[in-house]
Amino acid sequence: MPRLAERVVTIRFPQVDPAGIVFYPRYFEMIFRHFADVPFAGTPTAIKTQFLKPNRLGDQISIAVDADSKSGGWSVTGRMNGNDCFSMRPLETHSELAADAHRQNAVAFITEPEVVGEWSSGRTGCMQLSRYFELLNQAIEEWFEATLDVPFNELHVERKVGIPTVQFNTRVRRLPAVGESVSIWLRPVKIGDRSMTFKSWLVSNEECLVENEQVVVFVQMLDDGFESIRIPDYIRGSFEAQLQETGSRD
Repeated sequence: MPRLAERVVTIRFPQVDPAGIVFYPRYFEMIFRHFADVPFAGTPTAIKTQFLKPNRLGDQISIAVDADSKSGGWSVTGRMNGNDCFSMRPLETHSELAADAHRQNAVAFITEPEVVGEWSSGRTGCMQLSRYFELLNQAIEEWFEATLDVPFNELHVERKVGIPTVQFNTRVRRLPAVGESVSIWLRPVKIGDRSMTFKSWLVSNEECLVENEQVVVFVQMLDDGFESIRIPDYIRGSFEAQLQETGSRD
């Protein structure tokens, strides 16, 4: 596959979260900043994103965009010291949304409606993809707080439990325009020993604009990093109850 472009970027302080690793919307910002014509810049689009190795302040990442105009294939890969840090590729299938997508009896949590502001839009007047992921991250925090009755800062800072994302499967029909009212609907679809998979939908006026399937892992944050842990019982029980209540069979 022909190499379209390559760029070495340095991770700066505004790009990392309190755990000291890159906040995942920043990867999308880096890509759009340095590669304006990246293959998934337009919509509709379907992207599989994998976060393979956390990046920290000061890391230098070589980001490469490969595209084949004949086959329509493409990839975006971030590498450091010869190892892949993250990758983005088209989803293998562009199937329609699940039959029970964003139906109230099949979701566990719905955020309050929010009007898309100009601060979140690009030159097209629509929400930027990175801003969508920021909105999603906020919704996930609200969902965890409502579900566990534990403020997210207590979970993250005092109990030192983190939930880094390792994979997204994102289908974007379109991104909302400035002035549209949107909300995010969420439900768990699979709970493993150390990871959880959940789906979310960005909804405007009963129309699903974005569907996202996300896999997170549970970690204990340490002074020098973090280590994978089993999902704590007080977290597992609450989300397993939601799994049963929503009848998820993914």
